[in-house]
Amino acid sequence: MTGSIESRLEKLEARFTPQKSPRGSARSWEVYFHVVENARREIHGLEALPPLKYTEEDRSNDLDTLENVLPAYRASAGWREEKDQAALDAWEEQLKESTERNRHD
Repeated sequence: MTGSIESRLEKLEARFTPQKSPRGSARSWEVYFHVVENARREIHGLEALPPLKYTEEDRSNDLDTLENVLPAYRASAGWREEKDQAALDAWEEQLKESTERNRHD
């Protein structure tokens, strides 16, 4: 291994330090409250709200999840069982379909 322990620790901390505000983006909150409202409507037997428009932020988040989050989950010990891998496969397929369906080329 190369580099001092301090520089290696800094690199490790930088890798796992969230880059976004812990409060989330306005879009994250919009999606969250949309889901909460639809859950409330379902409990009360009401029709769900129409889906939110897919934005560039949504696409960016989906691509980041495909490129970074899913591979990290697949490599971690907590996601090695067959049922867990199947859940990741389904999530990956949903994200791929969503990004392909909403391409803005």
